[in-house]
Formats: sequence, structure tokens, C-alpha cells
Amino acid sequence: MQSQVGTYVKQLAGESLVYGVAGVITRCIGIVLIPLYTRVFKPDDYGIVALLDVFIMLVLQFVVLGLDTATTRWFFDSDDPADHRSAISSWFWCQFTVGMIVAAVIALLSPWISNLLLGSEQYSPLLRLAAFAMPLFAGGYVARSWLRFQRRPLLTVTFSSCATLATVGLVILYVLVWRRGLSGLYTARLIGEVLTCLTGVVILGKWMSPRAVSWTRLKSMLRYGLPAVPAGIGLWLMMSSNRFILDRFSTKAEVGLFFAAAQIASAVGLVCGAFQTAWFPFALSIHKEETARRVYAKVLDLYSFFGCALCTALTLFAPLVFRLLTYKPYYAAASCVSFLAFTMFLEPARQIAWLGSSIVKDSKPLALSLGLGAAGSIGLGFVLIPPFGRDGAAAANMLAYCLSVVYLFRMSQKSYYIPYRWRVTLTCFVFSWLLIALDRWLIPDDSLSTYLIRGAMLLLFLPLGVWFGLIRWRYLRELLARGPSESQQEIA
Repeated sequence: MQSQVGTYVKQLAGESLVYGVAGVITRCIGIVLIPLYTRVFKPDDYGIVALLDVFIMLVLQFVVLGLDTATTRWFFDSDDPADHRSAISSWFWCQFTVGMIVAAVIALLSPWISNLLLGSEQYSPLLRLAAFAMPLFAGGYVARSWLRFQRRPLLTVTFSSCATLATVGLVILYVLVWRRGLSGLYTARLIGEVLTCLTGVVILGKWMSPRAVSWTRLKSMLRYGLPAVPAGIGLWLMMSSNRFILDRFSTKAEVGLFFAAAQIASAVGLVCGAFQTAWFPFALSIHKEETARRVYAKVLDLYSFFGCALCTALTLFAPLVFRLLTYKPYYAAASCVSFLAFTMFLEPARQIAWLGSSIVKDSKPLALSLGLGAAGSIGLGFVLIPPFGRDGAAAANMLAYCLSVVYLFRMSQKSYYIPYRWRVTLTCFVFSWLLIALDRWLIPDDSLSTYLIRGAMLLLFLPLGVWFGLIRWRYLRELLARGPSESQQEIA
């Protein structure tokens, strides 16, 4: 039984690694573009992009209607290919149709929406460009999900990476070469979404045939998925409402600095995002196995340890990263990277927490947890942002995620008990923040020696991992004692 648990964990790790390739490409390209963006866009411009993007994220919650979540659950509940095809096709055409309607409404109301969100009607063309991409989002999104359902990580990564590279190439052309500014950015994104949608349609083929649409299946999926819409709104409020509160109490430049810090913190997604992509299809595919609960518990141990170590590393070296990748007006944004990095860590943890409720097909705890997180984010935002600015906004985000994840774990355990080792997760989290606090209180400058000290501090995670049995110390010592060529062969 123990060997079977190890086999499943290795399988998840392998799929996460493959999915991580797409994340690595996306993040690396994004990181390379940061110095160029910060040269072209002032913090005020970044603030406009941040506010406009989070508005589009909110509207997409209504466009998707929770069908992504519903299709994931229904797909693994049947072995009939025709049933699978019906679910995929019904999802695609419903989302595409709703996207067309919503895009038309936003285009008509764009001057009013622009004035309400951004304080001026001059940004309405940007809003229209962003809205026109909404129906096109269905092609790429459904195709990527279908490939993941098929457990085809290599093809998923290839499709996602090519789509990202195409969009980034267009952004470079419009923004950095042709100097079209913000309008060029959204034009490039729109063209990239057109290309991605067309490719997704080709990949899906007969899986998106209108003849395969089933109104009966769509109604069933909507009954399951629609509760996820308020949940998605709650997630949006938890993630993004603080940007508008920050804009209310501060300036768009401050919002731009917050956005820059969020982009740096998104590097955590190199690992956590890959895991998140692989986790749910994998977890649901083995939920009937005898060892499934032990696999789930082991995964949380490993995720907590490596995730906290990654967030701590990014936090300790954030000032150096900002000096390498941005310009002086953005240096101050490093102060809120720690909170945003752990927010990135907590997002996949929320999916781990929801697993038990998902297995028993109960989506209500998810909605309630996100409502709690949204209320916490807004309440904490009004408390922390006026005195602490962007740092308060970042802290409010992280604390709201903590509330949501803790509640969701508690409710899921009642529905489907999993023998988690809570002391591992809590110890890793507390240990990370202890190192971060010591760094901020005792290592204030940015000299070379201080970064050597920070590197030594990160090595303290090794004995912590050995203590919890997450790292095999004997194996690690043997590996380090070997020559470079032997170690590389062993790793391979």
C-alpha cells in the first residue's frame, strides 16, 4: 500500500513538472518583459492596466457560469465517450454565446463603465478591446481543459506555450516596437486570443460539434456550476477588490506598484500553478482507490513544505529582484511581495481544501468559504489600506485567503475525512514567517553579505524537511557526495 501511495505521488509530481514547463515559459517571458514594460509604462499606466484587468476577470465569472467546474466533475463520473463529448460541447457553446452577449453590452456601455472604474471616458476604447476578447476565451479555455481531462500534459503544455508565445510576440510588436501604448497592449491581446481560439477549435474538432449539445446535460451542469458564480465573485472580491480600495484611498501609481509586486510574486506560480493545473484531474481520477486518502494527505505535506520554502526565498530576495528587473520608481514595491507570494501559495491550497466537498458533489462549502474570504478582504482592506497603503492591500489579500482556506478545510473534512498532518503545514507556515520577520528586523540593507546571510537562512528548511520525513537526509548526503556526472545521472 505504501508503495502505491508513492507511485501516485510520483505520478502527480511528474504531471506537475510537465505542466510546469508551460508555466516556466510564461513566467520567464513575463519576467523578461518586466524591464521593458517598466520603461514604457509609468506606475500610473500600470495602475490603469491593473484596474481594467481585474474588471474583466469579474465579468468572466458570469461568462463561464461555473461550467468549467461542472464539466470537470461530470467528465470523470462517466466512462461513455458520447457523454464526455456532450459535456464538452455544451460547455463550449454556452460560454461562447454568453460571451458574445456580455461583450456587446460592455461595448455599448463602455464610456459609462470607463468613467466609473477609471475616472475618465478616455479609456473606453481599451474597455471595448478587452470585451471583444471575451467570447474568444472559450476556445482556448475549453481546449486546454479537455486536454487535461484526457491526461495529455505534453500536448496541453505545447498548446498553452504556443498561445502564450504568440500573444507575447504581438505585445512586443505593438508596445515595444510600434510604441502603441495601452491601446497596443490590448490590441495585441485581442489578436492573440483570436489565434488561440481558432487553434482550440481545431484541437477540439468534433468535440465541439453543435449536434453534441445536450440541453438536459447543460441544465444538470448549470445546476452544479451556477453556485460557483457567486463563489467566483467572492474569489474576485478576495483577490482584486483591494485594488479599487487602494485606488480610492491612494493613487493609481500606488496601484501600479502593487501590480508590479503581484507580477514578481506570480513567480511562485512556476511551481504552485503547475501543481494546481495537475491536481484536480489527478485527485478525482484516483478518488475510488483504497489509498487515495493517504495520497491526498501526503500531497498536502509536500505542498506545504516546498511552497513555503519557495515563498520565503522570493521574499528574502525580492529587493534584489526588483533592482535587476525594474527601474527606480518601482523599487519600493518589494515591500509587499511576501504577502502576495503567500497569496499565490494559498490559491492551490484552496483547491486541496475543496477536494473532499467536490468528491461528494457539494459545492456549497466553496461558495461559503469564498464569501467569507471576500468579506474578510473588503473589511481588512478598509482597515489596513488607509494606514499602510499597498502593503495593507497585500496583507488583506493574504489574510482573506487564510480565512477562506481554513474554513474550506474544516467543512470538507466533515464531508470526506482525509488524515492530514496539520502540524506539518502549520510549522512550515510559521517557520517561513519567522525567517521573513528576522530578515526585516535584523537585515535592513542590500549589500552582498546580506544576501549570503539570506541564502544561509533558506538552508534551514533542509533540517525542517528531514524532521518531518519530507527529505531523505541519507539520500541527500549520498547524492551530494557523488561527482556531478553521477548526481545528474541519478536525478535523471
